[in-house]
Amino acid sequence: MALHLKDGEKLGSGIRRIAKKEIGAIIEHLAGRRLEGEGRALHEARKNLKKVRATLRLVREQLGEQVYQRENRDFRDVARALSPRRDAEVLVKTLAKLRRSQKRAASPGLNKLDQVLLGRHQQAFKTADAQDELEVALLAARHRAKHWPIKKLDWSDLLDGLEGSYRRARKAFRTAGETRTDENLHEWRKRVKDLWYQLRLLESACSEAVGQLAKEMKCLSEYLGDDHDLMMLNAAAQCAGLAAKETQVISDWIQARRRKLQANAFELGQKLFDEKPPRFTRRIEGCRNPDAGLV
Repeated sequence: MALHLKDGEKLGSGIRRIAKKEIGAIIEHLAGRRLEGEGRALHEARKNLKKVRATLRLVREQLGEQVYQRENRDFRDVARALSPRRDAEVLVKTLAKLRRSQKRAASPGLNKLDQVLLGRHQQAFKTADAQDELEVALLAARHRAKHWPIKKLDWSDLLDGLEGSYRRARKAFRTAGETRTDENLHEWRKRVKDLWYQLRLLESACSEAVGQLAKEMKCLSEYLGDDHDLMMLNAAAQCAGLAAKETQVISDWIQARRRKLQANAFELGQKLFDEKPPRFTRRIEGCRNPDAGLV
């Protein structure tokens, strides 16, 4: 369930509350993954990590560069520690989705790749990920979040942070469109996710238009996320020891699906990033609900 700022809540207090809740959710997912299921728990924990980092970016100027860099670094390190297992899980699921989308889902090449990825998945989940160290780091981060120096945060600060996120996402959209490289598409995806999470955080204080915009950002994020997962799958197929013809067939399927996803993403991106940043910010300000009671 998305966390929002509450009516009558001071903005600084609300941001700290949300950050602490998200960090607490990460700790709970990692501690309870045997009951929750390893793959799902890691997926949810990484989502919460992304939300925390998006929140940090929203108030970066008010936090100060030293605090921001320290917090962002620590959350980034936790995410990296979880990446091998999460990536192994994503590859298995992405291949399963690809198989469902193909009429010849039982092809020898796909069967071989499936076995390779399942083997890597098992190996990744046998490897310890220093859970105790991660919990200590996260507990310390949650404690520090109570003292983030954002007591005087106001609505204009949040709008400035949102405008910066929009500006970065818009720039990433243009760069990805010009180059179509995997690296730049991935960078665009990350910036879109930031903007999506930030809009969700603010939508309770705004009209339904902001909620609709957040939904469109989510849709765009999913197009780009599926494209990124397929990029990873293609890379895995290239080094899976398959016959050259089998690899080419799989690669052709992947590239065909990626072309559709990217076409959808750029069509939606053209709509979402047509405005210049100041105009975008004015539109969000115009959607603000004066009865929300945020102070």
